[in-house]
Amino acid sequence: MRYSIRGSLLIALALAGCGGGTPGDQASSTFKGQTVAVPQAVTVTDYNTVVQELYIAYFGRPADTTGLANFTAQLNNAQLPTDIQSLNAAYSSNPTVRALIDGFGNSDESKVLYPGDTTSFITAIYRNVLNRAPDAAGLNFWVTAVDKNGLTRANASVSIMAGALINQTAQGQIDATLINQRVAAASKFTSVLTTPDLVNAYKGNTAAGIARDMLAAITETSTSNSIDAAVNLTMYQLAKAVTAPTTADMPAPVAATTPMTMSCADGASYQCSGDTVVRTENGVALTSSGVQVHGRSTSDLLVPNPAKTGAFGLAAWNTGLAEVRLAKASSGVVSSAALLLKDLGLSWDGKVERPQIIETFRTTQGRIQLGTNGALVSSVLPPSSDLAFYNYATAGITATQANYANNAYFPRTGNPSRCDASVSSCPTDESAGVQYAAGDWRTGGREPDVARASRLHEDGDIHAGDGVPTSSGATTLLPGATGPGVPFPGAKGYRQIFNWGLQYANLATWLTQDTVQMVDWGATGGDEHNKNRRGLVAFGEVTDTASVPATGTATYSGIVYGWQAGSATVDPSVFRGTATITVDFATRRVNLSFTHTATYDTAETYVAIPSYVPAAIGQTGTTATNYFTASLTTAAFSGGLSGRFFGPVVSTGTGGVGPAEIGGALTLTNSSTGATTLGGFIGRKQ
Repeated sequence: MRYSIRGSLLIALALAGCGGGTPGDQASSTFKGQTVAVPQAVTVTDYNTVVQELYIAYFGRPADTTGLANFTAQLNNAQLPTDIQSLNAAYSSNPTVRALIDGFGNSDESKVLYPGDTTSFITAIYRNVLNRAPDAAGLNFWVTAVDKNGLTRANASVSIMAGALINQTAQGQIDATLINQRVAAASKFTSVLTTPDLVNAYKGNTAAGIARDMLAAITETSTSNSIDAAVNLTMYQLAKAVTAPTTADMPAPVAATTPMTMSCADGASYQCSGDTVVRTENGVALTSSGVQVHGRSTSDLLVPNPAKTGAFGLAAWNTGLAEVRLAKASSGVVSSAALLLKDLGLSWDGKVERPQIIETFRTTQGRIQLGTNGALVSSVLPPSSDLAFYNYATAGITATQANYANNAYFPRTGNPSRCDASVSSCPTDESAGVQYAAGDWRTGGREPDVARASRLHEDGDIHAGDGVPTSSGATTLLPGATGPGVPFPGAKGYRQIFNWGLQYANLATWLTQDTVQMVDWGATGGDEHNKNRRGLVAFGEVTDTASVPATGTATYSGIVYGWQAGSATVDPSVFRGTATITVDFATRRVNLSFTHTATYDTAETYVAIPSYVPAAIGQTGTTATNYFTASLTTAAFSGGLSGRFFGPVVSTGTGGVGPAEIGGALTLTNSSTGATTLGGFIGRKQ
């Protein structure tokens, strides 16, 4: 039979708040409605806590002063319960309570915070209220309650919070402590809004996002001192967000001789990011036609290295350059991709930087170099018997390293791959080339195109060449070789690129794993191992500085994407979310909104990055007009963000007049835990 949702929830809250219990456990329970007793001599201030709980449950942020005053007065006038459990219990029988909670749950702000189907909806509530993903039993219980057993979406958030606060399991006590800490932080926050300027600063989506970020950083272990510090920092951020950027906030112009638009050596059919770092600002590197961030594996820092055949961890790193080049049609279709990496702290011999990586993800044998004009040039790969080229046999560790880099040896015939006996399936090809899929941005959606490629490489493998032939001319092999040429695809690592693309703008994520400290090249210490480098590059056809508007506004829709590692020693997870960006060209302000950020896998675990970031555009009439940047400091992270405008200025759609597209990159680090985020965003004016 259809059970009483009000009664069964009261019984099940202690279990379901932490994910325990199932609908079947509660289906036979019934509850006969009765008036909920209200304590005597209730005053307006007695409702402060429950109102803050409602704001946290439905909006993820503290109450503003007006909202707190209005809702506490309404609750007091109706003499409603002062605790959230009793308020929740009265939902089905008290029209005033139902109207109040429905008002919260059906608000636009709550719907934005909790979108999607029922599973996504419940998962989002857990992330916001309990700072964790739901366990399977809890998710099943609440999804069933909403879909089959009469629990309204409007009442779900308060029901889950109410249950968590009275749960006595170990997880339940953690959840309750977390909620109470956030209520304390919210109460402190609202109490500090004592001046008209601060009251006005806490209005609008940007302010709500800044306050939401503050609460998201509060955990069950936060101290009163850390809560005070977080509140004080947030007040500063609110005041700064409503103030028009000053000259000091805006990025300084670059030298007049420095290009700030795209020019690709490979020709007009390419989009490229630029081959030089102009400067690094707020942790993000600026190039002529893009911005970029990257990081390194933290296992780099451990001696001896604990992962000889791999690498782990993620730490932000400002050294080096990643250059991306795409052969891209005007329609946005990508046919080929090149990734050029240099000065990333990768050394074969432990002394000098390895030769520049020039990766084209090619599917045939060959050698790639840069021509005199910087364009990509392919040539035939010399045979392993060419000891003038593969001169390790004659020169040893002083051999020409560049001749052992950026070579594609596979596929090949008559000389099969030779893997170690432990490898069950020996690869015979290095790459499948670029794979492309169209997004829906052409028809008004926010989904970019996707182009991806990977390649197994053998850079630095001395066995690409033979040994010195015998006096009779017979072929010999270098020590360790099992045949002529390198043994198998991927003998020294792999590379990947994943590009989100629109018509003019791109957001490329890249990853390379390379063998370093090779004894063959003279490295000492016996610590040959692998290193990872990964990063994001936002780039493309940058809007000419003279074309960027000086007045008006424009709005962009797109995605935010990247990696986040929860500590210095864990592998990062890929995350994705929604990006909504509003630009006020008159005040030189860019407001960036990142919502629904979660791991890009079936778990969809919540990923904490700032919900809203205000950035400043370069002054009109300068060489930085097509560039914006901001420092990022929250209670949990510090770092920065930078971005560019892409494409011609257009008036199409409903997003105002402005450059057609936008993109950028961000970096965040928690100095205490080592948690690191590298991300990027891309959007289009629709």
